[in-house]
Amino acid sequence: MVLQVRRWLPERELVLVAGMGFAALELLAALSRESVIGITRLRLDAALDEPAPPLPPGTKGRPCTNAPRLPNLSAVLVKTTTDWQEVAVPGWYGGRRSCGRGLLRDGCVVA
Repeated sequence: MVLQVRRWLPERELVLVAGMGFAALELLAALSRESVIGITRLRLDAALDEPAPPLPPGTKGRPCTNAPRLPNLSAVLVKTTTDWQEVAVPGWYGGRRSCGRGLLRDGCVVA
């Protein structure tokens, strides 16, 4: 259905906000290919990997699908050396609150 909306409104920015059940990498990759932003919740113990390196030119075979493992979000959350930046998020909870607060790390609001 989201891809149909993308076809109807190709010039609009689409943001899909979904629950934890939609935090599947294949779904999020498909949305990204169609220029749809996907926002989901992740479990604190989610197994996250670095992006796989690009295949060198002229290389044959299947590209690498596994990359180095990132620490769990629960470990990053309690780590004292994590560089957090507090940010204000306008329109928090769909505008029911004028502004919310979150923690920003590497360009993503995570809490």
